[in-house]
Amino acid sequence: MARFLIDSHIFLWAIEAPEQLTPAEHAILSDPSRDVSVSVVSIWELSIKIAKGLLSAPGRKNPIPADHFERAAQSLEIPIIPIAAPEAEYIRQLPLIHRDPFDRLLIAQAIVTGRTIMTRDAAFSAYPGLQLFQHPSA
Repeated sequence: MARFLIDSHIFLWAIEAPEQLTPAEHAILSDPSRDVSVSVVSIWELSIKIAKGLLSAPGRKNPIPADHFERAAQSLEIPIIPIAAPEAEYIRQLPLIHRDPFDRLLIAQAIVTGRTIMTRDAAFSAYPGLQLFQHPSA
């Protein structure tokens, strides 16, 4: 069975704008028999973007609560996985294709843990050894 790691934007869309997901992405995220996880890296990235004012939830009048992403992951029944030292150290072995440190850490985590990463970021496809789920309509 495939094990999936979802990229930050997929997680955000699942929470705030599920209409942005393709039918294939939605099917994987909503299938309780699938092993789908979100990394703490994605929560860190989204939280930094909120703190910098680079991200807000459309139509939200109140500030995003401190535990918003944790509660959202729980409601979607998507476990949050931590980063282990081997995953963090694997970044040294990655070619410098993608400059975003969050994405590089997600790529390393997916490779080391044998997960298929679900993303719309085309740059991910240049990484050897990375199992990638990108729906053709994405």
